[in-house]
Amino acid sequence: ALGWVLLVTVTSGAAACTSPAALSEEADAAIYATVIRWFAAGVDPTNPVFLDGQAGVEIELAVQADVLRLLDDLESARFIDALAEAVDETVPGAPVRDNGILVRLGPISDGESVSVAAGRYVSADETTTYTFTLGRHRGVWEIEGSPEPVQDGG
Repeated sequence: ALGWVLLVTVTSGAAACTSPAALSEEADAAIYATVIRWFAAGVDPTNPVFLDGQAGVEIELAVQADVLRLLDDLESARFIDALAEAVDETVPGAPVRDNGILVRLGPISDGESVSVAAGRYVSADETTTYTFTLGRHRGVWEIEGSPEPVQDGG
């Protein structure tokens, strides 16, 4: 069984109806938790869900704590400090450990609608990338529509 590594980049365009303040740590955590939950939906809840920022992205500890609180039903969800904690490089293809998933989160820009690019890592040589949109409805961040496949650069 192969594990997954999910590469998630979160960006948004300018919106005319944004609140005067930038997105809060609480909003960042809610967006990240929604994206993570989408990927974890088909995963055995006993399998680990590893979380990390993409290269160069530091996720503040307060946001990490909020994400984990929002994902409290995913008991094996945790942030990692090093890729080796999630990926078994001693196995051909470098799968995620224990049939888990790895979600790598990108930066979040301000806005009412957020575009997200997410790559599903199957092995060291196979990644599938999708783009989907999150919007805020009655105060809750929700994924709108279905993910659209994106051509990988090779």
